[in-house]
Amino acid sequence: MINDLREIHRVLKPGDALVIPNEVYKGEKFEKRNAWYAQYSKIRYHSVEEYHSLLSEVGYDSIDINTLVEKNWIIAKCRAKM
Repeated sequence: MINDLREIHRVLKPGDALVIPNEVYKGEKFEKRNAWYAQYSKIRYHSVEEYHSLLSEVGYDSIDINTLVEKNWIIAKCRAKM
């Protein structure tokens, strides 16, 4: 995922926005179900903190991450650094 985020950051103009919606993230309420999905579909899923860390490491700023806990949805919004 980090290589994908780097490539997106490379082609964005400074200040451009990136929005990442996802229906699965690491969270207590759905962890058992999500672990099963990850194992059988070979996906990786991340916690709110991991999303923030990945985006920050790549060079995004204005990082805003929101969750809808009852549905296990996450949306990460950020901007390419100016």
